[in-house]
Formats: sequence, structure tokens, C-alpha cells
Amino acid sequence: MYYSKHQKGYKTSHKVQVTHFRTWKSGKKWVYAFMAFSLLAGDIGSIPLLQHGQEQIVHAATSSSGTLVPNSPASTNNNNVLAGDVSTATNWTTSKLTGAGYGSGTSTAGGGWSGGTWTAIAGTTQINAVSLFNQPLDMTQSLTLSGKITTSTNSSVASALGVMLLPTGTSLSLNAGGTGTGILPTEGTPNAIFAGRDIFPLNSGSTSINGQSVANNDWTGGSYYQIRISQTGANGLKQASASTNNTANPVVGTGTYNGTSGESYVLTWTPTTGTTTGSLSYALTTGGSTYTVTWPNLTLPASMQVGLAASAGGWTSTMTYTNTTLTASRVTAPVPVNYLNKVTGQAIPSMGPSTITANVGDTVGLSLVAPTTSSPDSNSYTFLAPAAPAGYNANSSTNTVISATNPASSTNTAATKVQAVAQGATNPNVVNVTYTPSQQTVAFNWALASGSTLATLPASKSYGAAGTGVTTDSSVVTDNPFASTTLLKNYASDLTSAVPAGYNITAITNGTTSYTGATTAATLAAFAAANPTVSATQASNNYTVTLTAAAQTATFNYGYINTAQHTPAVPSSMTTTGGTTGANVAQSLPTGWNTPSNTATAANKIPYGYYISAICAGNSATGTPIATGTGMGPQTTSGAWANFTATGQTYGATGNQYYVQLSPYSVRTSWKVSVLGTDPDYLDGLGNQPNGVVVGQATPNNQDNLFSYIATNSGISMTTTDNIVYTDPAGIRYIITGYTYATTAGGTGTTYSTFEALLAANPYIPAGLYNQPLQFVTVNMISDQTSITSNSTSSTTPLTPATNYMPINDITASTDIDGVDDDGLPYAINGYNAVTNIVGGTTNYWGDATNSLKLPIGSYTETYYALNYLGLQAYQAESTYTTVASFLQSLSSANLAKYTVSSTTTLTVADATTISANNQHIIPKAGSYNPSSDILSATNADGTNAFASVNNVPVGVIITDRAGNNVWVNNMTVNLPKNKLVVGTYSEKYYALTAKGAADYTTWKATASPSANTVGDFINSGQTTSGDYVTATTQLTVTNFILPFAGGSGNQFLYLMISLATIGALGLYFSKRRKEEELEFVPEQAGYGASTNTKGNKARFFQTLRKTRPYRKVFHSKNRIHLAQTQRKEGKND
Repeated sequence: MYYSKHQKGYKTSHKVQVTHFRTWKSGKKWVYAFMAFSLLAGDIGSIPLLQHGQEQIVHAATSSSGTLVPNSPASTNNNNVLAGDVSTATNWTTSKLTGAGYGSGTSTAGGGWSGGTWTAIAGTTQINAVSLFNQPLDMTQSLTLSGKITTSTNSSVASALGVMLLPTGTSLSLNAGGTGTGILPTEGTPNAIFAGRDIFPLNSGSTSINGQSVANNDWTGGSYYQIRISQTGANGLKQASASTNNTANPVVGTGTYNGTSGESYVLTWTPTTGTTTGSLSYALTTGGSTYTVTWPNLTLPASMQVGLAASAGGWTSTMTYTNTTLTASRVTAPVPVNYLNKVTGQAIPSMGPSTITANVGDTVGLSLVAPTTSSPDSNSYTFLAPAAPAGYNANSSTNTVISATNPASSTNTAATKVQAVAQGATNPNVVNVTYTPSQQTVAFNWALASGSTLATLPASKSYGAAGTGVTTDSSVVTDNPFASTTLLKNYASDLTSAVPAGYNITAITNGTTSYTGATTAATLAAFAAANPTVSATQASNNYTVTLTAAAQTATFNYGYINTAQHTPAVPSSMTTTGGTTGANVAQSLPTGWNTPSNTATAANKIPYGYYISAICAGNSATGTPIATGTGMGPQTTSGAWANFTATGQTYGATGNQYYVQLSPYSVRTSWKVSVLGTDPDYLDGLGNQPNGVVVGQATPNNQDNLFSYIATNSGISMTTTDNIVYTDPAGIRYIITGYTYATTAGGTGTTYSTFEALLAANPYIPAGLYNQPLQFVTVNMISDQTSITSNSTSSTTPLTPATNYMPINDITASTDIDGVDDDGLPYAINGYNAVTNIVGGTTNYWGDATNSLKLPIGSYTETYYALNYLGLQAYQAESTYTTVASFLQSLSSANLAKYTVSSTTTLTVADATTISANNQHIIPKAGSYNPSSDILSATNADGTNAFASVNNVPVGVIITDRAGNNVWVNNMTVNLPKNKLVVGTYSEKYYALTAKGAADYTTWKATASPSANTVGDFINSGQTTSGDYVTATTQLTVTNFILPFAGGSGNQFLYLMISLATIGALGLYFSKRRKEEELEFVPEQAGYGASTNTKGNKARFFQTLRKTRPYRKVFHSKNRIHLAQTQRKEGKND
């Protein structure tokens, strides 16, 4: 077994199976055996993995290859294989591989390359050798490889002699994993091509590669008699050969091998222009004959390497490739050189990239200083960077930086080792030259578009290098996009905020390029879309920003003054056209905006009956108007209408609203009086035409104005309380019977019973022009002289509750409507009796004045009512009430005054309470006396007779002595006790309570003591008021009684009779008392003198025995005197 290299870093062992092979037919067996051995031992399949050799640096740069020009190509100018390249040994990589399976006798390789001759095997037992040209070749270009192969013997040869084409960078994994003999050097390597003599074609089933059987159709005639072009597949296995010489994998027999004389070969590749598809042919000339195999329509990789292969099979032989020539193009790769802005990292717009075409493997560098012989660098080629462009700092070690993305070792430069670039792959050969941009200043200066007006332009805006009015921004450098700067990037918002309201930026230009738009946003968007960049020149960095006044419209809105009433529809708004910010509004007013309607049938902008009273800036009538009108005439009258000012109103950025205030014209109404029938004051036809009313106002009631005018101008002053009945100073009344309304003077009008009805039908002042009379109202009246008079105080006296009062007795006079008492009856007026209304206290009496009635005590107001003209109309029109009294009673106070005439009489119904008594009465001191015995007569409040009680209350009595001391206070029906009064003269006064006094007494009694609540006590209490009582007085004289005309004996006899009577009475009394003692009951322990009626209690208490009562001794005969004395002291005798 032997060791072979497959890929870099791997080590693989292969076991090679030695097999018998068919030998070349010969007459002598030993010759055949020797040849077979030599072929077996020298199998090229023993060549292990081979990497193509590394590229060599062919020289050091001692001078520059020139200065690059931006946006222009450059080249190393060494892109074709030169004649000397093939003869240069360093351009070839030769491998001399020995197989471990052929003993330790393997030795060194042959002599190598010299002057275009490669001694592949130099008379040793070397098995095989291959040599690869280091420089990749461009397969889009034609290729020709030619030479001569010479061997020292025609028999000491092995598997193959010829050339190879390998994809650039592909490891030559020769015969990887192969066993057997006759293996081509490309087998085991994917997509590799061998072209040449296949000395030992495989026989059937003799060989495998990587465990897979190789194609077994390669045996064609003798082993030396064929040449072929053979390609391996992606798996490294050789593809099956064809049977012809002009197809894929072509093959052809050649006859004998003539290596000692040398065999010439030519490999030709002819691609279709610009592609890697073409025709590959191999021509071998031997023994005077040329044999050619061609593979048409073959597609190859874009870059391949060529190589040579030889095999001695381990025999001693010398194999030489001579006269080797190669015509081909090297594989080149672009070296892009980018010129970058140090600040932005982006390409400089004025410096397009340069592209250097260089050979793959070259070291290409860029420098600011050219190399020299005394100061060379280590590059294959060195180019100089262009000078810094305008707007950039001059080249220096600090201002200009050169770098490679795939840097290669270099001296004094930045260099890249040129690599092939696969299609679609990133180019690794890029070199960047970075320049430092200069500081710049970008300025925006404002300008105003033609036709636009603006008082003051905004201040300019500048960004960049420090200076007056400049926003310092160090990032404002050449070729830096505005969007990438620190502060300049805010230019759009800065400019936008500086744009005056109502204007737009419509153009931005630097004198070279302009950007336009209809609006600020659109213009700035167009500018930003162009990705503005800081220019290298100040002129290009100066931008002019043009402001154009925005299109504006003014809206004229209409409305009525806030005092206008019942207006027509508000006219629709109107809008101006053609205005711009700052322009004069008056130059573009809407057509017809103030056209008046001078007739009722016109339909122009301003409604009929209205004028423009004010024009205000804004959307309402606020602030100071810009124009006003008085309304005192048509539009043609100076000052009558508000007119838009010719100057002073310009279009603003916003608003542009104008409020056109409409006011109604001031017009007039016509009022006059028409009297039907008698007209004592000659009012008929009088009237006036007041002004000051306005269109749309509620139809005014000028009635007051009318009568004021009549009073002022005719001297007839009329008064009224209800605006229906008017009374002149003589008392003559005029009554309004209706109103006639017309729209023209003398026109046929409509009559209404009330002004309210007229107003309902004609609620508003119609439309008209200034001071035009529009409403003609006639006040229809009649003269009403109805009257009634009565006594101021009733003539009926006395007037008491018992009196039948006749109201007609107090009516003194009356007249009918015509001013005459037509029927001669004062109480009958206008065909109906007068009605009386008596009010007082709880009384509210309505009735015919001819009816009598009784009234309770009190004061009354009696009002007499008689129907006047209006009352007659109203009463006769209704059907609810059957009497005038009930009708009048139903009226409100206003209507009562409206429908009647009246007169008032005062009534007083007095209290009829009376009492009379004897003037004098003499009574004996010891006699019994009842005060009521002196009453002569008494009447109640209503005049009825009374005695003990007057008005249902007892009559009180108070007896006073000469000193004015009260000696007896009680009701008059209570007896005075005997001996109550001493001899003397007393004043006995009787008190009969009136109806009022009776009520007051009842109130007082509720709080008085039960033991002192008589009428006398009430009188004596001081709580009475005026009118509570009437009185009568008797002079009472108390004497010791003497019979008249009896003398002394008479008195004695009288005294004797009195004594006997007294004794008899006492005896009878005590006898009776003793019988009643058993049943007497004393209810109080301490009230000895209390008067107790026991008669009614006998049945209740008769079972109570005297012995059971603790006070029974009180009733013994011996104690009676004491009891009597006690009772007198306490004043409790009956």
C-alpha cells in the first residue's frame, strides 16, 4: 500500500491490488512477462493527492504602474501567457510521487524543467510524475498547448502520457481509493479532463475507484494504439468512452507507439465567443501520421490549469516533454478601487470607481507615493491614488487613507492579493481610497414669487462653518447628504416653521437644479427625494427658497341684526375667487353679493325690506364693523347702505370671513278713528301715521299713540283703563267696536272684533322700503253714555238685621247709551234692571236691584252695575246665564269694569241689642231682692225680644256703693242675700252683651275661673272692648223697712207678725232638717259653708248612717248657729 494526498490536511491509505493483465503479444514469453511486470509496477494510479502549486511573485515594484483615473479602467498589462512563462521553471509545480507498494527502491524524481523541457522521469525506477502550470487560465479565451513527448524506450512506459485540464483550485486527488492498473491521472478528481495516449486501457472488471467499478469499455485494440479525451464526473469517476473520435469522451486507435522517436501533440481549446462552451481537440503525430480526437460542445469551468503527466511504471526509463509552448490568457480578476468620503463613508459622486484588471495571484497595491529602485515595495504592481477632488483636503497621510478589504503583505502601500471572483460572489479584491471632505456652508435665502406680496421675508438660514447667522454644524462637509448631517438635516422643519402663514415654498434652486411644488410640503418632498448633498462649491450650496402666496378665498356670510324679527331665510354664503394671501379682498368680491331687491317680486341677494347695515370682519357681528349703513334710503343714497371698503382688507392665511349684517327698513303705519252714530267729541276721521316701526316687527298697537296724538293736536283728552272704553273730560265714553285693517290707503280692508284678532291675522309688519306706510288701521268706535248713580250712604235707616232692605231705594239716577233715561226708571238701564253686589263680612250678595233682602250686622259696600254697550253685546251673545246678575257675577274684574257702569253706596247694619230698667227702687235691708225685677225690656242683636238672656248670654249686673266700690257682681237672675247691703244708696248697672260682646265673653270665659265667670265678672275683668255691651242703670236704695202711713203701732204690729212668721218658719225648718239629717252627705271636710244640694242624692246615699260619718256632729242643733256664722263670713249664703 502507499500514501497519497487527497485534500489539504488529510492523509489516506490505499491498498493497491496487483492483478494480472493482458500482455502485448510477442513471440517470446519472457518478453511478455517483463513487459507485464513493468506495466504493473509502473501504474500511474499510484500517484497520491496533488495540490496545484502556489503562485509565485514574479517581481517587486520599483516604479508605479501609473496614476489611477476615477471612473476609468486600468490594467497590469500582463494578462496573456508569454513565451517565457512556460520556460520559467518557477511557473510549474512538479510532483514526483512514488508508491509505497513498489518497494523501498523508489528514488528521486527526474531532472525537472529547464528551458521549456521537462524531464519527467530521468532513468530511474520512478513510477510517475506530473507538473502543473501555476497560473490559472481563462477558458473563455482560446488555448493551445503543444510539445513533444520522448521516451528512452518504447516499452518502459506505463498507464498514460498526455496533458490534463483541472478546475482552478481543484485538488488533484489522483486515483483516490483506486485499485488495479491502467488508471488515468485524473481519475478520482471531479470534473477533470485528460487528453493524450492511454497506454494501458483497463480491461473488463479489473479496476475500481473509491469502491466503484470503473468503466470497462476502454479496451480498444492494443494498449498502445489509442488516444482519448476523458472527463471525470462530479464523483471523480471516469466517464465511459465513446466509440468515435468526434464526440463526448472521444477515442481513436493510433497503431504502434513511437516514443523513442518522439510523438508531437497539440491541445486546442476553441470556445464560443464570451462563453466557456466550445470544442476541445487533441492531435498526436507519431510515425508520420496524425491522430485527432475532438469533443465538440464541451462546457468547461471559467478558469482551469493545465498540466503534464508521465508514467514509467517503475521501470528504468527517461521521459521528456520538449518544445512545450502555451498560448493562453491568464485568469484575471477586477480590482475595484473606490473613492470614499471620510465622513460619510460613501462614494464620492465626482469620482467614479476605477477598476484594475489584474491576474489572479498578483499583489496589487495603491500608494500616495510611487515606489523607486531605492525604495521598492513588495507588490506585483503599484498604482498611485488620484489627487483629492475639489471640496476635499489635499492628499496627505492624515487626509487620505488607503485600505484593502483583503489586505496582502506589502511595503509602504495598501495592497490586495488578487483572487478569482466566482460569478455572484462578493469581490474580495476591493481597495478603498478615503478622502477628507472640506467644511462647507449651506445657505437658504428667501425670495418672493412674482405677483405675491409680503411685507417682510423670513430671515435666511445657514448651516455649516461657524459664522454670523450660521448654525454651526461640523458635519456639513462636501458630498455629505443633508439627511446625514447633525443639524442641517432639520432644514425641512426649520424652513417650514419659517414660512409665513398663508404662503408656500414653491421652488428651491441653487442655480443649477430646481425643485418645485404647489405646496411647502410638496416642494420639500421633491427636494428631499433628490437626496440633496453638500456641494464642493459655495455657489451650489446657496439655495434660493421661493415663497408664493397661497390661494385664498373670502366667504361672505349673511345674517340679520339680533333685533330683527320674523325675518325671511338667511341668504346663502358667497365666496370670492382668485384671491391670494396679502391681496386686496375688494378686488375679487363675489358678483351680486349686495344686490338689493327693490320690489316685493324681486329675488336678488338682499331680501326686499332689508338693507346692509354693517359689514364685519369675522363670522359674526362682533368688534368694530369695517363699514356701516343707516338704512335711511335705498342703496343709492349715500350712507344708507354699508359698502365694502376699497382698501384695507387683505386676504389672510386663515379666516377671510366677512359677516354681512342685514337690518329691516324703518317703515310707517297709519291709524285713524271712525265713529258710528253720535259723535259728541267729533273724533271721526282723526288719526296719524307714526314711524319708527320696522319690517318684520310684530304689528304694533298704536292705539295709545293715536289718542295721545288726538289729545295733543285736537285738544280732546280721552282716558281709558282697558283700551276699549275711552272717556272724555265730560264723562262721555267712546267704546271700540272693532278694527279694520288694510294694506293700502283707502283700500278695502278686513274688520276684526278685537286687536288680538287683527294681530293674529296680520302678526308682522310686511316688507317695504324706507319710511313707506304699510299698515292702515281704522279704530271703529261708538259713543256710549250709559250711567248710573246712587246714594253714597244708604238712605234706609235704621238698618238692622230685621230690616227688609230694597236696593233700588238708593239708586238716584241713570242714563242709557244715548245719554237719556229712556224709560224714566232709574233702576232700568239699556233695557235691563241694575244689579247690586253687596259685600261685607262673609256676605257677597249678587242680585237684581229690585229684590229686597235682610242683612246681618256689619258694614257693607253696595255696588250697582248696569250693562253698557259692550256689556249688552257680551250678555246677548252668551247663552249660559239667564240673568244679568249671574252673568256679571261670572265675569273677571277686568271684564266687569269693561262691560258695566257702576255706582257705590255704603250700608251699615247696626246691632239691635237693647236693655231698659227702672230708674229707682227701694228695698228693705233684710228683704230678699232679685235684680232682674227692675228690668223693663230687652232685645237681642237681631231686634227680637229678650229678658234674662240677651243674645243667648245672661245679663250681668254690678252694684256699687257711693264710694264706687263694687258690692255685688253677678248675673242679674241671682238673688242678693238678705242683709247683703247695708242701708244706703247704690248704683245698680245692668249689662246686656251685644252679638260681638257675646262672642268676646265666650272667648274670655274659656280662661276665667269657674267661681268668677259671670257676665258681671266679665265686665269687671277689664277685658271687654268697645261695642261689647249696652247698659241700663237703676238707683237702688236700701232702708230699714217702715210701712207707709202706719206710724209706730203699725211698725210694732208688723214686727210682731214678722217675728211670729219667723218663729213658725224656723220651727218648720228645723223639724224638716232633722228628718233629712239621716240622708245628708258632706262631700268636703273643710267646706262648711258650701251650698250642697242633697235632694238629688238621697236615693244614692240613703244607706249611709250618721254614725259612720266623721262630721255628723256638725248638724246638731247646738252647732247650727256656729255654722250660720261661718257661712256668712265666707259669703256663701244663698
